[in-house]
Amino acid sequence: ETITKSTSHFHKEKSKKVENLTAESTCDNLPSPLQSQSLPQPQRNVGSKPNHLKDLPKRTQKLLNNAGTSRYSYRHSPDGVDENLLIFFHGAGDTHIPFDNLGRKMELPQTAILSLSASMTISRNGDHEYSTTTGNHSSRSKSSSFVELPFGLGYTWFEEMDYESTGTTLGSDHPRRLKSLGNALEAINLLICSLAGKCREDDVATQHGENNEDIAKSDDLWIPERIFLFGFSAGACLAMEMCRMWSFKRRMPL
Repeated sequence: ETITKSTSHFHKEKSKKVENLTAESTCDNLPSPLQSQSLPQPQRNVGSKPNHLKDLPKRTQKLLNNAGTSRYSYRHSPDGVDENLLIFFHGAGDTHIPFDNLGRKMELPQTAILSLSASMTISRNGDHEYSTTTGNHSSRSKSSSFVELPFGLGYTWFEEMDYESTGTTLGSDHPRRLKSLGNALEAINLLICSLAGKCREDDVATQHGENNEDIAKSDDLWIPERIFLFGFSAGACLAMEMCRMWSFKRRMPL
């Protein structure tokens, strides 16, 4: 009997507390912490270009003016913030197109994509092109600044094999391989310097009378540590050697 009375008293006290809580909740007009509240959304100007989208710098466009859009592709970041730049280098005989598709599928945040083809011509100005065959300026019309493979097999960045006669692999210390790779590095160095701003010892722009406005507009430039290189096969060799060159020149690393 004592236990029954205690239990009845406990339930009555519990009911009073629940009633008091219900009354307080009814009187208070404050929303429950668990209720979702709509926050004001930032206004967007439809049709305007966001400030964080970057176009290729004018100097870069001049270097690529002979390449044409079919030999390289540039793609903005999927989230509209081009804080970083990822540059793709394909393997021997391939093109930039599969890597452009890869970059699109990766959907890297805050990262623009630049896919390059070894079939392109990197032009220092509107009249001359840089030839990796001779390492000199030439007004002759060439199909590429890099290496064309025999039998219509496409292009590559430098000579890995003796494409002229034997078809054998050139040793890592072979003069032709080293010269070809060195010339390719100089051409890509010009391109990356144009993306990151003028390099200290590579003042090519001043030699050819480029306007300072083509160089100094920082809104469309990337600092070197925001530039990333992605290469496959011969393209990977070129990317690694490019990073080594920049480190040897004591520049801010890519």
